[in-house]
Amino acid sequence: MQEPSIHSAIILTREGVWGQAIGIPTPPGVVAYIPKYVDCRKQSPWKYLSWRLCRVIPSYGPKGLENVMESLGLNWREDPLYGARMPYVLLEDIVLFIHPREALLHLISNPRAGFEPAIEVINGVVRKTRGSVEELGITGSYAMGTPHSKSDLDLIVYGEAAVEKMYDYFKRESKGPSREDLGGITTYPTVDLSWRRRSLNGFNVTWTGVPISWHCPPLRDYYMIQPPERLVKVRVWVDPEQTGALLYPPCVNAGEYWIVSYEYNLGGMFYEGGAFELSAMSSHDNVLYVGLREYPGLVRRLGSSGD
Repeated sequence: MQEPSIHSAIILTREGVWGQAIGIPTPPGVVAYIPKYVDCRKQSPWKYLSWRLCRVIPSYGPKGLENVMESLGLNWREDPLYGARMPYVLLEDIVLFIHPREALLHLISNPRAGFEPAIEVINGVVRKTRGSVEELGITGSYAMGTPHSKSDLDLIVYGEAAVEKMYDYFKRESKGPSREDLGGITTYPTVDLSWRRRSLNGFNVTWTGVPISWHCPPLRDYYMIQPPERLVKVRVWVDPEQTGALLYPPCVNAGEYWIVSYEYNLGGMFYEGGAFELSAMSSHDNVLYVGLREYPGLVRRLGSSGD
């Protein structure tokens, strides 16, 4: 299988910051990432070898990233194509890199005492989706091999066929909606997260879809990206079941527009399709960006494809 995106890979930088890679096109020699932990040398449920890790990001989403970069005094890098300051780290400054696929292979092939229930949940997901372990990866504390009693299972799902199966399974088995602050993005109605989050055998399981081959035409070539330059308010129709909505970043065609969301939780809404009203930043080639730090945006669902 072709090597997939590095999205959600765990990295440790020379500055001692642990984070997760963001799977977007970047300039050569850098990786975009979300800082999550630092060594705090005190009691903490998170650890790695001799490290005691304290979580430093207050929340995911545009505001959470802004806050953690400022609190740690980390350097932003200006990116003229994205039209934003980006959390880039130089490849040469990464001292540890754990890819989700390799982490899951290690977890299953070298089972440790106490990890059996988590492995059984993963095998159960594979059976019920009629998928394969090769379509999955894992991130978070299980990827580091140091989960605590309340650790979530954070699965990574690779490729279009696999994310469609996972979406169908979670929607079929979901027991009700889940709500979450989306870091400044205004949504109507409140986003239902049951398409990617649920409890399985006592574990809170979350999955994120990532591409194997790049799925988003407006972002396919880094050097051809057009920066967002103006605020627009538009109504669009999104055809349902566009698999690009379930891969990071969610990316769907909407007639004369493309919609790109840097907030993954909106993917299920766009996959279901329908009529939307968006307040978003737009590039001159009609790409609508939702989830930017500078302007998170508004997504109002006017009706689903079944209405």
